[in-house]
Amino acid sequence: MPAHSSICCGDCFVSHCQSRTIWWDDGLWLIDQTLLPQELLPIKINSIRQLVEAIRSLRVRGAPALGAAGAYGIALAARLCRASNAAEMMAELETAAEMIRSSRPTAVNLSWGVDRAMRAAASCVGEEEIREMSLAEAEEIAAEDIRINQLLGRFGARLLQDGDNVLTHCNAGRLACVGWGTALGVVRSAVAEGKSIH
Repeated sequence: MPAHSSICCGDCFVSHCQSRTIWWDDGLWLIDQTLLPQELLPIKINSIRQLVEAIRSLRVRGAPALGAAGAYGIALAARLCRASNAAEMMAELETAAEMIRSSRPTAVNLSWGVDRAMRAAASCVGEEEIREMSLAEAEEIAAEDIRINQLLGRFGARLLQDGDNVLTHCNAGRLACVGWGTALGVVRSAVAEGKSIH
């Protein structure tokens, strides 16, 4: 399997790569974190097998980002599915869900994102509604992650004083999330307020 199936360019690259690590733009895109910091390359995920490989090889990593990846994976599976009825589609989605979950079995957020998108799909009547609702749920998970992290950043920034030194542990920046960051999101928020943080 090639490492990069598509390269995003133009407005798609600028608008999404500067703000999100994973997104939907006529398909599933993510930043290949294995190439950082030498190269910022978004890749288009065209199949569930490719998503599983991206998760296993740490092209996408960080609990919140994995949750979004799991949900977007269900949306991708629904888009690719050509079942003739909703029951067949749900059976195919369950197969895809198990493949995605098993790509990182200990990643709680991954299973959570998959399960949440599957519940949204299961509430639907027809195939097109399943496609729409699974994508809508994945988009909501991504948007929630950004909102939660920005709130965390705003509240946490209150605890930091101008000139403070901050030491973080693990992947806590925007690459671990959909777009803002957890612990480093607090630092980003403090800097946005004009504080000098080291």
